[in-house]
Amino acid sequence: MSIKPKQKLVSVRLNWRKYFDVFCESHGKEPILLNNRLLFRDGWQYSAHDFAGPEYEPPKSERELKALKLRYWTERKYLIDEELTYLEQQETSLITFQTNKSAPLQQTVVFTNDEGKREKAVQAVDFSIFDGRLIWLKADKKECINQIEQLTEEKEYVSI
Repeated sequence: MSIKPKQKLVSVRLNWRKYFDVFCESHGKEPILLNNRLLFRDGWQYSAHDFAGPEYEPPKSERELKALKLRYWTERKYLIDEELTYLEQQETSLITFQTNKSAPLQQTVVFTNDEGKREKAVQAVDFSIFDGRLIWLKADKKECINQIEQLTEEKEYVSI
């Protein structure tokens, strides 16, 4: 005979989104998409479609891990280069456009207010919006270059 409790005494509801956020923090944030998986800078991989995973450990072989890390940094640098080029072109275009106008260019900004409602505001274009992102991208590109150089100094790696 088994005794069944009338009410659940303990209930755990897993938060897979939060788990994924913690996983990202633990493995270097900023993954790239590789073969339908998210690849992180330390060689860990995670499902690209499900916060619950699965997750994949890095290769045990040092040569394969080095090759995977090289793939990560090379692809990351490529993505950063693309975004840098795009933002620099956008900034240059807006500055050039503004130069030929007698009043400040205006933009519509959509945001969520303190009460959680979406609002619109019209204001002059803030050219400094590019600055922070461009600084971050340039620093990240430098890190990519440094990592690629470190990984390719020793010629023992396997291409993936």
